[in-house]
Amino acid sequence: MISETAKNYVSVNQIMGITRLIFNSGQFVVCVANRDFDNDETKLEVKIVKKSRGPGKLKKITSFFHHKMMRKTTNRTINGVEYEIEKTNKEEYGVDLTFDGISYRCLNSRRQFSIFTNDTSSAYNDLLRHIFDVFPNKTPLFFLDLRGIRAENFVISQDLLCYEQVIQTPCLAMGVRCNEFVEQAHTILESMIELKNLNLDIELEDMEFFHPRMSSIDHLTVHYFKNQISEDNFLSLNCETIKLWSANVSPKSLNFFIKQWLLTESRRLRHLEIPILCLDPEEKQCLDEVFDGLTTIPFDGTRRVQFYKKYDWNYEL
Repeated sequence: MISETAKNYVSVNQIMGITRLIFNSGQFVVCVANRDFDNDETKLEVKIVKKSRGPGKLKKITSFFHHKMMRKTTNRTINGVEYEIEKTNKEEYGVDLTFDGISYRCLNSRRQFSIFTNDTSSAYNDLLRHIFDVFPNKTPLFFLDLRGIRAENFVISQDLLCYEQVIQTPCLAMGVRCNEFVEQAHTILESMIELKNLNLDIELEDMEFFHPRMSSIDHLTVHYFKNQISEDNFLSLNCETIKLWSANVSPKSLNFFIKQWLLTESRRLRHLEIPILCLDPEEKQCLDEVFDGLTTIPFDGTRRVQFYKKYDWNYEL
């Protein structure tokens, strides 16, 4: 929404860079900051609105008055293409955070825009190119969230993974909700060269999604929808923290995992959590099988609570 002179100034100085890209359903969120001082962040929320075609006379009249009286739009060039844009909201706010015992305050601003187009796919691609052109700082993103991305709007390998800042992102969230997206999901995981934190939403029918990167990632969180994770894949997990929501795991697999952890000399695994455990209905649904061959005692809060600390880690940090 600013002048071409201002855009060129920001681009040439290369101080401002993208920190986060978030794809929500029908909305695209870009966070930018001075990459020499990341505490102050600006959030740009862009909604791509598909124009309706061939409205009736009454709708045309209503839209005309709504446009004149309510909406304040302007035409702007994005990646060489002219779009109708509406600036809908501006907000300033601060967030108090504590990290490694240090308290600080992030000063954030929020801008909301709507882009009206007949071709949503081209609008997304033009917007991506425009954003990386205006904010070309090569520092990797903090966070890439693809859980709300619509595959019909992107060929992710060529439209998104072509940017160096994206493939070096250490923190990725992704949803795998249809069989048609599985191949793209594998391509994304193979392309992320500096990945350390992975958050997956998996909701597939009649198949298991697993990629070798899931075994060696530092921090793995998977939200299953009662999907199965095979014994071989479960036992292959060698992460620092593992959190599996609603995972369908057999008692035997859990038993093997615990025994394997007790016998290994590796101290890499720091935390395993399965908040909602779905035991395989074909197996004996009994904790006796989970603890078979293990020496166990009931948890006594008066004896052990002082030594136990909930492992709570900030996903993005």
